[in-house]
Amino acid sequence: MFTHLRFACVLALSLLLSACTVYNTTKDGDITNLMLQGHDPVAFFSEGKPVKGTAQFKATHEIGTYYFASEANRALFAATPAKYAPQYGGFCSDGVGYDMKAGGEVSTFKIYKDKLYIFGGQGAYEAWALNADKNVALADAYWKDGLKDADARLSFYKRLIFRVPHYRGGKDLADEVAARKKAGTFPQIAGAGVK
Repeated sequence: MFTHLRFACVLALSLLLSACTVYNTTKDGDITNLMLQGHDPVAFFSEGKPVKGTAQFKATHEIGTYYFASEANRALFAATPAKYAPQYGGFCSDGVGYDMKAGGEVSTFKIYKDKLYIFGGQGAYEAWALNADKNVALADAYWKDGLKDADARLSFYKRLIFRVPHYRGGKDLADEVAARKKAGTFPQIAGAGVK
């Protein structure tokens, strides 16, 4: 009973806090759904780092607007947007593996198996990297099964209260990362982005 009451309170609070947030976007003037904080999605692949785009070169994919550093990058994206768009709407890829939408920071990213993954920080990336294939499979399943269209704040609060069966806390993951780094067994994942 108490758990249901707590969930109802979180739901009510979430509805009061924001309108439906489906993708991790920011605002830039009239653009209310700017993806990747205005960074060029193609540059993550071609330059191996976040590069700020401009409103001069922009394109829309799904519900987000992307800025690009050049017309050539905009054209590449327009031809195959699914190739360059970030996975999970730009939310933290580690968080999506726990069925929650948590903020993603463009400076912490990884190109893995030709896809762009964004993370909430170095710790989130390292936790994800412990078992990247398993974490991608979990995130893909949650995203497909409804997380994609879920309100970001509601999904976050929901999973703070109701943990997924495979949940592991931040301290446990950080301890495993530290132990595996010390033992020299931390996974070195090839591809641009965090190391």
